[in-house]
Amino acid sequence: MVAAEGRDRLIKRVRAWFVLGSFLVSGLTVVVACSGDKPPAQNNDELVRANELITDGQYSEAIFILDARVKSSPGDEKARVLLASGYAARAGLMLTRYLSFADQVVKWGQVDDLLPTAGESGGAALQALSEVAGAAVKIELVIKAFSALPTPTGDDQIADLKLAVKTLGDGGVLHAGPAIYRALLKTVVLKIDLAGRFKLNTSVACEIASGELGQWFTSIDSEIQSILLDVANGLGDASSAEKVRAKATDIKTTVDQVAVILSAPDLITQTLHMPPPLVDAFGACK
Repeated sequence: MVAAEGRDRLIKRVRAWFVLGSFLVSGLTVVVACSGDKPPAQNNDELVRANELITDGQYSEAIFILDARVKSSPGDEKARVLLASGYAARAGLMLTRYLSFADQVVKWGQVDDLLPTAGESGGAALQALSEVAGAAVKIELVIKAFSALPTPTGDDQIADLKLAVKTLGDGGVLHAGPAIYRALLKTVVLKIDLAGRFKLNTSVACEIASGELGQWFTSIDSEIQSILLDVANGLGDASSAEKVRAKATDIKTTVDQVAVILSAPDLITQTLHMPPPLVDAFGACK
């Protein structure tokens, strides 16, 4: 469990990421006030009004105002982000619902700091064991994080979520809070898709053809790369952003290697048992 002090810092960080009116009543006001290139006052009033409507739960009214604003001013990032947050709020995705997910993400980032390194007693053997243990813990935390991630279930809510992602996607490359926000929404969409268009074709005994598993890894890799790119663009620290990009490259390299192995002529038609972490993450096999 994250300590109280650590949790307070976590909440502050998440709030900083989500500079969005639907989640923080004052967020939009701060963004507008700090902008060096201020739009006309009446336009500021329009955004503040839309923010108030979202805060009051009048999502459709806010979306109507913001959709017209974005259509007339496609380059207005503040309106675009607020419109996306209106769709997300109507889908039931509010900031407080993400705290459990964020807790698991923070724990994931702390794993390496808690494990011994090669410089400590034990040398290479300890380092190898440490890496294996760290990987196992990280897999478990990823599964817990995915389980903690709130997802809409109704068709209308899912449609709103995808509209939120599309609204942000139409804005091109994003940075800072909006990029982190889009990464989170994309992660929610991925969780939904893993139970739908990316669902593994397994047997009741949790068996799957080797080639199909390889294709599955390849199909979700592009989604993961897109999420990690947004995370990198959202981080203010250049060193942290570079680490995320390096991790994305590592994941792609690993996925490509696994796909090649699983699609080899002598393996492609063989049946494999689903890896336990995947069974834990996606539920019972059909």
